[in-house]
Amino acid sequence: IFPVHPRTREMAVSVYRELGFKNTIMIEPVGYLDMLYLTKNAKKVITDSGGLQKEAYILKTSCVTVRDQTEWVETLIGNNNILAKPQAADIYEKAFDTIIDTANNKDYFGKGDAAQKICSLIN
Repeated sequence: IFPVHPRTREMAVSVYRELGFKNTIMIEPVGYLDMLYLTKNAKKVITDSGGLQKEAYILKTSCVTVRDQTEWVETLIGNNNILAKPQAADIYEKAFDTIIDTANNKDYFGKGDAAQKICSLIN
């Protein structure tokens, strides 16, 4: 599922038709909660977003980040997040040929219980 930004829609449709992608569904952009749902239920995420790579890690969804570097270096441990060059061959290789070591997925960003801790402190 590919939420397509309006500025890239024309190019995405062109590439979609040219290469004959059969397993890609282009949809309109989605809001934050819908994106979390899609990310949680995805087998893998391919993105250039700094935020989405971190959210994918927290949601235990493997991620290919199309960038030369990441501010979330913790996500790279165990190949939970993999950096790919902005080249089709590298993205393809990283998306399909990389083995993820889920045993190394640690709670670097917390356990998801921050709201409960804050409420207990202010009560």
